Parts: sequence; C-alpha cells; structure tokens
Amino acid sequence: MRPAPFSEIPSPVLSGVHTILTDVDDTLTSAGRLTADAYLYLERLFLSGIRVVLVTGRPAGWCDHMARMWPVHGVVGENGAFYMWMGETEKRLRTRHFLSGNERQRLR
Repeated sequence: MRPAPFSEIPSPVLSGVHTILTDVDDTLTSAGRLTADAYLYLERLFLSGIRVVLVTGRPAGWCDHMARMWPVHGVVGENGAFYMWMGETEKRLRTRHFLSGNERQRLR
C-alpha cells in the first residue's frame, strides 16, 4: 500500500501534524543531492512551526552540518546513536548520545 500524497490527506488530519521525521538519502535527496525544491519545502515547514527532524545513518560530521545549516529542528544520526539540534537561545549545536561517554569510549 502506497502512502497518499499530502494533497489527498484531509485538511483536518493535516492540521494536527506538528512534527515530521524523515529519512535523508533517497527520500529528501535525489541521486545524492538535496534539490532546491526539497530545501524550499523544508524551509516552509520550518517557518510554519512544524518540527522537522532528519533521521539518517550518516556519521556525526554530516549530521553536524545538517543541524547547523538546514532548516530543521534536529538530526538523529548514526542510526540512532545520537541526536543534534541548534539550541534556540544560545545558538550553538547541542548533542545527546544514546550511550554514555564511557560506553562510547569502550566501544571504540
């Protein structure tokens, strides 16, 4: 069963949406690139107050860039190992890891 396009979802259902979580590779990107249209729609969602969270298997360096530079509210990276977001008041990147620092060090 294919999901319905947004244009076919009843307005009362869409009006209750406050957060969108989305994959990045081959979902937001096309052939490995973020198109201008995809960025525009991310920005429109962001400015409308709908929280947008990217979920990706990409490493921390990519997630850092996306969290800082893309119009999103956060990024879950390395398949759930951490999440990053730009702090609204202090305007700096914030990160929370699933595992403690000691556990991460032990697994290196």
